[in-house]
Amino acid sequence: MFGWDTAFNYFQCKNCGCLQIEQIPEDLARYYPDDYYSLDTPPIKRPGWLQREINWLRLRYRLLGRGAWIEALTWRSGPLARTIQCQIDYLKHCPQLHRQSRILDVGCGEHSNWLAALAQCGFHDLTGADPFLKRATVREGVRYLSTTLDALRGSFDLISLHHSLEHMPDQHAILQALHDLLAPGGVCLIRIPLADSAVWEHYGLDWVELDAPRHLYLHTRVSLAHLAHAHGFEIAATMCDSSAFEFAGSEQYRMGIPLMAPESFWAHREAGLFSEEQLRGFQDRAQAANAAHQCGRAAFFLHQAAA
Repeated sequence: MFGWDTAFNYFQCKNCGCLQIEQIPEDLARYYPDDYYSLDTPPIKRPGWLQREINWLRLRYRLLGRGAWIEALTWRSGPLARTIQCQIDYLKHCPQLHRQSRILDVGCGEHSNWLAALAQCGFHDLTGADPFLKRATVREGVRYLSTTLDALRGSFDLISLHHSLEHMPDQHAILQALHDLLAPGGVCLIRIPLADSAVWEHYGLDWVELDAPRHLYLHTRVSLAHLAHAHGFEIAATMCDSSAFEFAGSEQYRMGIPLMAPESFWAHREAGLFSEEQLRGFQDRAQAANAAHQCGRAAFFLHQAAA
């Protein structure tokens, strides 16, 4: 990512395929500097009460098909905010969710687009937790805590980990903590990169999702299922989640260009490393990988297994 040119060894389990770092660096925090993307993201302003009510009704229509009248009244004013639209496919797997639901985002970074989207729709009980935050704060309707998962207390109806599980050293302790924090009937959403994917097979060591040494564990469907079942979870649903980033970032790494370099498509899209046609081609490849169930990213929806 930063072009520091440090080597790290990884190995792959012959049984479950999990790809993992051989030795976790003692100074892991060093690899999350102040300009690391999740610690350098500006917040999204929460709209006023009336707009939040309208957003909620429009979201509910998309999730449950209720209240078509509000969509008919408001569609001329513009589309639903993109930050909200991006979360709809995930929210469809959380049918019991309501605006009083207790929601936790683990590894949220300085600002959580996921929680911000929910705040824009009037959700009231939103908490983000990340040990790398500089300080605890409340901002735009979201409570942010600078803490590890094992220090949290309470019960949550929805717990999300958006590309954070792969950063955590003790995977078993994390899954047990998630199980303990999840309320009965709740949903745990885990989004991760997958090592049993076409993009890993194609790019190998140039796969952008390796992200050494921050990505400590790159699961397969089999290894995540083993981990979940060991801690009382069952995987209720899986959603392929590949994006153009996986392919464009990996192509850039093949060119020897770090993700944060001045010419990077990701950090400086205006630099023009890839043409718009090439970027559309990467998106087409991501959609094809999703359709073939060979995705390099997936979302897993976990429920507590029946006793």
